Amino acid sequence: KSIDFVTEVPENAVGYVMSSDPAELIETAGRVAAKALYGIKPQFLLVFDCISRYLLMAETFKEELRAIKWAAGAEVPTLGVLTFGEIGSYGEVPLFHNKTVAVVAAGCDAKAADECWWPDVTVLESAELSILYEISSINFDDPKVALKDLIKEALRRAVRFFGLPYYAVFIGPEGNRQLVTSWGFRTADELRRHMDEHGPRQFRFPLGKKGELGLLFIEKGSPLEERERRLYTVFARQLEKALLRRKEIEERQRIQRLLHEIQAQYKAIVEQPLVGSYILSEDGILYVNKALARMFGYQPEELIGKADPLEGVHPDDRSMVAAQLQRPLVGISDYAHCTFRGLRKDGSIVYCEAFGRRTPLGDKTAIAGVVLNISDRETLKEHLRKSQKTEVLGEMAAAVAHDYANFMTTIMSNIEVAMLKLDENAVVRKYLETAFKTCISATELSRKLLLFGRQGPQSSMKRRPFDLKRVIDEVAALMNNLLGKDIILNTNVSKDLLPVEGDWASIEQMLLNLLLNARDAMPDGGEIFITARNISLQQTKGEQCEELSARNFIHLSVRDTGVGIDPRLLDKIFEPFFSTKDSGTGLGLSIVYSIVKEHRGWIEVSSKPGKGTVFDIYLPALSDPL
Repeated sequence: KSIDFVTEVPENAVGYVMSSDPAELIETAGRVAAKALYGIKPQFLLVFDCISRYLLMAETFKEELRAIKWAAGAEVPTLGVLTFGEIGSYGEVPLFHNKTVAVVAAGCDAKAADECWWPDVTVLESAELSILYEISSINFDDPKVALKDLIKEALRRAVRFFGLPYYAVFIGPEGNRQLVTSWGFRTADELRRHMDEHGPRQFRFPLGKKGELGLLFIEKGSPLEERERRLYTVFARQLEKALLRRKEIEERQRIQRLLHEIQAQYKAIVEQPLVGSYILSEDGILYVNKALARMFGYQPEELIGKADPLEGVHPDDRSMVAAQLQRPLVGISDYAHCTFRGLRKDGSIVYCEAFGRRTPLGDKTAIAGVVLNISDRETLKEHLRKSQKTEVLGEMAAAVAHDYANFMTTIMSNIEVAMLKLDENAVVRKYLETAFKTCISATELSRKLLLFGRQGPQSSMKRRPFDLKRVIDEVAALMNNLLGKDIILNTNVSKDLLPVEGDWASIEQMLLNLLLNARDAMPDGGEIFITARNISLQQTKGEQCEELSARNFIHLSVRDTGVGIDPRLLDKIFEPFFSTKDSGTGLGLSIVYSIVKEHRGWIEVSSKPGKGTVFDIYLPALSDPL
């Protein structure tokens, strides 16, 4: 035996206890070697010993080696001194199992021995190679294990390597360090007392630059040998590298998380469905988001890479847009702003407002910005323009119609008086009768002008609740006799149709004008469909409704199977005095539009040439039936 164990561990012991007799250890080593070499001519020796014996015994270990070499013969080379060790426990107290020295000898015949040459390794420091290997095999890089757990495991192995009675590992910069693991200290106060002391038994190694990563503290019961400090330093640097790698990993992960957050924010901003985003340069379109592509009827990949972004601009607006884009690209301005008509993939027009800012992109200059779809805004502006135009024309028409009616009344009165004074057979009488009939037609035109002008805040229309279903039924009964045999009138009105508030006669006039307009669109006959039903606010296009306080609406539809309307004329049909008929006054649909607006509703029209036309009217309804 080389080391005897103390079989009874003192109470509260936190480390190992060993006793040894140097003379006995040396004698044992020689005896072991002699036994291993008995009966053979040794060619070389390998000596195995425990790391702790190497570190603890020092000069005694050298004497052991000399005893082993004496037993083998001075001429037999020692190829290496390899160290190993293992840790056991007595309860929770670690004990080192240093049973013996192992000697491996290889022999051959004398002739072979004479022909072989082996280097003789007798330097004590060769034993450090095994320790270095053990240190390098410590795994600090397992990403599945927390860094603190890795450090604790590494220090447990270090206890086995070095036979450490005291150690402590802290992480973090000075002033903000946290204890990760320690050994040999019963309390935190005891640890602080040991660290406040400075002496040859202690080893301190700041981890990282100026100790920013932490501190390794080791203390032994006797002054440290230089070889021990050297090996502790190797171990400490291994630990330091692990901390640096883990810090780099954590920093990389932090940056990746930050990058992920930035990318998420970027997508939330750029890929949102409300505003179109783009990046373009002199080379063409570099990027568009889904919202912009969808605005023009494309997929993003169909637009990205296009050399000429002006392809999506109406020809009449291209020169203006090109000039605005060129300013930031050549450095005249940092910003670009323009409103233009865009061309969708299907050829339709979308009204756009674009904003852009000059931005560097590598060695090039680019424009990054957004595009807004302002088609609804332009539509509302057009509605407002038409409404204001109609209101002004209505006021003028009402003023003219009033004086015109007075003139007609005077003329008709004088014609009547003249006819009373003439004989029935007078030649001039028939001319007066023709003039009187013409005055009647002129009076009807005057009435239409007055009806057209009766709108807006100056309107004298008296509002009262009435049953729209009755109005539709009476107008249908009247028009069945006026439409002709070739035209069929169909009605489909909900039985629970809610009442509306307004002017009965005006709604009646509105329906008559729409039916007469449908009749004129079907010279060869056809069908007219009148439908009316209740709908809620959610089912309407509320942005066009002036009466947003209303929750219920009536959807009144008049559809014909006539020749339809040219799409280019749809925006003009409600304008006063616009007509496609040779004999039309251009007031019929203008009056319809005015009546609908007067009832705080709105009207829409859709038409397909050769298929027919549909007028959809939305009127606020009362909540309770009559």
